[in-house]
Amino acid sequence: MSSALRKSAQNRILILSLSLFFWMAVIVIRLVVLQVLQHAELLDRALRQQQQIVNIVPHRGGIFDRNNNDLAMSVDVDSLAAWGSQIKNPAAVSQALAPILKMDSREIESRLASARGFVWIKRKLDQPEAEAVRALNLKGLEFIKESRRYYPKRELAAQVLGYVGMDNEGLGGVEYFYDNKIKGSPGHYFVQVDAHRHRYARQEPGRSTGDETVLTLDERIQYITENALKEAMEKTQAEAGTAIVMNPHTGEILALANAPDFNPNSYKLFDPDSWKDRAVQSIYEPGSTFKIITVAAALEEGLTNPDEVVDCQMGSIVLAGHTIHDHERLGMLTVSQIISKSSDVGAIKLGLRLGDDRFYKYIRAFGFGSLTGIDLPGEVRGIARDPSQWSKISIGALSMGQEVGVTPIQILRAVATIANDGVAVRPFITREIRDFNGHVVVANAPQFKRVVSARTAVSMKKMLEGVVLYGTGRNAKLDGYTAAGKTGTAQKTDPQTGRYYHDKYVASFVGFTPVNNPEIALMVVLDSPKGYLHQGGQVAAPAWKLIAEQTLRYLNVPPELPLMEVAKKVKAPAPEDTVSDFESNDLSAQSGGQDVLLAVPAPDFHVQPAAHYPASNSGDTRVEDVKTFQATANTVTVPSLIGKSLREAAVECREVGIALEVEGSGFVVAQNPSPGALVPPQSKVMAKFARHYEKGTL
Repeated sequence: MSSALRKSAQNRILILSLSLFFWMAVIVIRLVVLQVLQHAELLDRALRQQQQIVNIVPHRGGIFDRNNNDLAMSVDVDSLAAWGSQIKNPAAVSQALAPILKMDSREIESRLASARGFVWIKRKLDQPEAEAVRALNLKGLEFIKESRRYYPKRELAAQVLGYVGMDNEGLGGVEYFYDNKIKGSPGHYFVQVDAHRHRYARQEPGRSTGDETVLTLDERIQYITENALKEAMEKTQAEAGTAIVMNPHTGEILALANAPDFNPNSYKLFDPDSWKDRAVQSIYEPGSTFKIITVAAALEEGLTNPDEVVDCQMGSIVLAGHTIHDHERLGMLTVSQIISKSSDVGAIKLGLRLGDDRFYKYIRAFGFGSLTGIDLPGEVRGIARDPSQWSKISIGALSMGQEVGVTPIQILRAVATIANDGVAVRPFITREIRDFNGHVVVANAPQFKRVVSARTAVSMKKMLEGVVLYGTGRNAKLDGYTAAGKTGTAQKTDPQTGRYYHDKYVASFVGFTPVNNPEIALMVVLDSPKGYLHQGGQVAAPAWKLIAEQTLRYLNVPPELPLMEVAKKVKAPAPEDTVSDFESNDLSAQSGGQDVLLAVPAPDFHVQPAAHYPASNSGDTRVEDVKTFQATANTVTVPSLIGKSLREAAVECREVGIALEVEGSGFVVAQNPSPGALVPPQSKVMAKFARHYEKGTL
């Protein structure tokens, strides 16, 4: 081979070698890029192609009342999914599923046609829906267990509990406020697929359950409160209403009811306005209930006393060129009568003594214009303007409850401050939160703040008791218990014009019972009751009375006073043995040991506050008289069974020696004979039971 050929061969070998080296270098560089520089990105892309992750909502922790009764729980239900690659005829499948799932077939077909892999068809099916779909036995469909929130008591405490969305996120009430603790951790489905999107493996890691929440609510008191509020709404045709029961010494909310209500199991079917918790989110002018603040401030500052006589000028006063009238022509009144008769003129005169700055100090001290701190979402501060923004008539308007915006919970806390001897408490709805193992992770405790002296509070208690005994709140007088409170009737303002309506009012009654040792503080508010009767004492006080009486009996609070009326069959004594304190009615003019109807006359509760009744043998019938007559006639007293379970009712009857006859199941909603009746031993009492507490008669 010549040197030229040899050199040419060498060049070709060199070129080939360089070419091979170049391509080897390119391959190596590419491998480095793929295996090192783009490793994470490509691995992620491969996992996305080979594996599909489906998020599964967690189990939310349960919500319970103070006695550990279930109010909200999580249950496993079937959700329907499909694999698009395995659905050969989306139109036919859609037509089959649509009537069962109550969905548009076009929507289902669109989902199936647009997805080669996993796609949700409908989540959280009802049991009949799931069974009907299973019966179709269609290829490519799959059921996946998910958690759905369930409220076993339906509308009970709906606004307090709130509701959850499709992904189990809290959207209202306690569900929203404590969502980060209740919701738990989600789980996942890992689905392995091949190049044709066919499944060949799946893994389901476990989910973690959220923390459990124990509320301060009492299920039975909540039943009592909601049903009394519904009854008041029906009678008055009010647009909305709120009722709250609170322990005035601790701030624990025992019941919180709003109307209209809704079922959180299907909240989307209800008007969103019914989801609103009006107790903490609705602002209104309080009207005469605010006079409690005016008078308490004047007493605390030493500017007056309960017995001072004030000239109410026959119900008229001129302030900054404006004439303000009372609801009636009132003349000389004591400060106590200013409260009991709800005189605007009297309250204005006391407010003028306080002056702007001092009055504002007490408005803020009682908590108006500030959050109460209750653990519910959406609480508003209300409106309490600084004195620098007041007009010359503002001091008068504020004294009688105008030019100030409050929430029901704020007014209740202010009255509870009086009940608690001048010490305000922070209201709260959640007693504790505990983890899956029962360990307490959050515990609420009472928080206190002194607002007025105990001396001022005691004076206010007596005056507020007078409202119930002989003032505007007589319809709140309780059977067997002392009570104190204040009525309120405030005109609503037109949001368009800012002027007061002439025919729309907010009627309210707020108070506490028993007077000397309050067990409960209670607020009832009715928004826009219809008709001639619209004052707080006429429409809100009766509902307050119903809630208070049933709650006290459920709590086994001993009556302080004789029952206002006791009428039951007993054997008539011989004429010479007749008990003079008892008068017979029209049907009792019989003798000779015949069955007659004897009645205990109601004591005159208007003479003086009941708390001052002496334990003496006066002419009025007393508890001692009832006991004496009871022993003489060989009778027993029928206990109150209202609100009690079957077991509790049976124990009560057995202890006093009477038989129990049962109708229905659940809690006692009505009984015959009524509580306090005097009957012979071994008599029968008929008790009507119901799952939902409703007032009833037999």
